[in-house]
Amino acid sequence: MEKEENVKKLLKFCLLLGALDGLVGGPVVFLFATKIHSIFLVSIDIEPLFVRTTGLFMLFMGYQYYLAYRDYEEHLCLVQTTIVLRAVFMAANLLEAFFLLEKPFSFPNYYFLAMGLFDMFMGAVQIYCLKRLGKRWLLSGKR
Repeated sequence: MEKEENVKKLLKFCLLLGALDGLVGGPVVFLFATKIHSIFLVSIDIEPLFVRTTGLFMLFMGYQYYLAYRDYEEHLCLVQTTIVLRAVFMAANLLEAFFLLEKPFSFPNYYFLAMGLFDMFMGAVQIYCLKRLGKRWLLSGKR
């Protein structure tokens, strides 16, 4: 009984993260890429490829969460994959915040720092939920 409640909590969490990633990623790719590109003090003359790639990444993550929500047992590996992807995204954001943007710290630095910490926290919550279910976070648990 407790395991079913934990699965429901994890699925609600996946749906929430999927909706968040989808609601942010969609507009980033299709509507506001150039505006966001200019906010981060990058020349407007070039295509905002990094911003669009980030938005597509978020849409992809949202889709993975949606699939996991629809059929948890079948797509448990997607939940585990999103943990790895969040860790990669966290590392990229922290590298951007500390090393690639200009000093002194300004809005873009704090934004990337906050996003990196948010991804780290969300990955940790997912690992915690999977451990409560008795699943390994990198393996499916089926042998």
